Amino acid sequence: MSVWFAYRCHYALPAARFVKCFDEPTLLEWFRNHCKPIADVEEAYAYLNGLFGIVPYGMEYLLTRLAEENVQPPRNNRELREAFDHWSVKGDWLFQPHAIQGLDDDDEAQMAFYVFDEVFARKYPERVACLMHEDWQLPGDAGTGPFVPAFRTTRLRPRGNWEGTTYLVFLVDDTLELTDMNVESYRLDGVRLPQLARLLARTTEAEREDYEWGVTLLDLAGEVLADGAGSEPMEEAFLQELRSDPHDDAVWAVYGDWLEEHGRPRAELWLLQQALARIGTRPVRRHPHEVGRVPNLSRWRVEPHLAQLSLHQSTLYHSNCFDHWIVFDDLWASAHPDLANSLLRQLERWDVLSSPRRPRSE
Repeated sequence: MSVWFAYRCHYALPAARFVKCFDEPTLLEWFRNHCKPIADVEEAYAYLNGLFGIVPYGMEYLLTRLAEENVQPPRNNRELREAFDHWSVKGDWLFQPHAIQGLDDDDEAQMAFYVFDEVFARKYPERVACLMHEDWQLPGDAGTGPFVPAFRTTRLRPRGNWEGTTYLVFLVDDTLELTDMNVESYRLDGVRLPQLARLLARTTEAEREDYEWGVTLLDLAGEVLADGAGSEPMEEAFLQELRSDPHDDAVWAVYGDWLEEHGRPRAELWLLQQALARIGTRPVRRHPHEVGRVPNLSRWRVEPHLAQLSLHQSTLYHSNCFDHWIVFDDLWASAHPDLANSLLRQLERWDVLSSPRRPRSE
């Protein structure tokens, strides 16, 4: 049996989340074995860093309070709830069978904590699959469809001229206000990832405004046909033709053939990859109180039906802050339905382990 500890935060986490799996039979045993009373805060910090590889915000003070108040290891679920109350958070701890979730903030950003066991994970895989995946990189294989999302999504215009649906999950810095999320993830109908760059390139700036795209999608669209430093003369000629007429299917086809001859993906995926690369290599925004050069730690990856960007977008008090962009289509989602649904829910509410029928927790 396993217990998962997941921590959603943009600080120092390339996926905007941290996940660790423990070999424990219950939440009670997990707390008894790992939440040890430690009186000295620096010793508690070092212990947690050894346990997790990071220190979840405020958890060191839980261990010191357990020591100061001589809290005995919990023997049952009632005592487990009382023990968690010693971890002072500015939001709430929510308890349900086999799962606990809490909300906190550091006056700059909010963060959420999740602890759940294998019983809960088996019962509600569509809620937890994202919180069980430790790496920022998701599996790239795809299925054959169909995929019907379990949670709400917002349809964007325009509708593409192809088949399928593309979903856009942008875990960006404005989602740090986790209690203010009352939104759904976006979708574009009539387009899959292999055609996404073409659809973005065909929309004008005026149309994008009219379609009410968010700033992240606007940024991505603006980079698809942007000048590529170091582009070969032949490639630049193709790009110039596409800028003049992005609806010219013949140019897309010939450009794609040329790219394949040079060992690269077809034009649509190549341009999407280059757009993410340009965004990912921008200078990192530095907090005003910090000095010195900040190396860019962004990473990106484009598969035929999945694209990701772990964007190192800024620093805050010497901590690197990351956004995570995930774009996938219905074929990818059909191979990973629980993971897809779990990702789609990340923008809907902070308490993602709760029932969809439960009112959002503030």
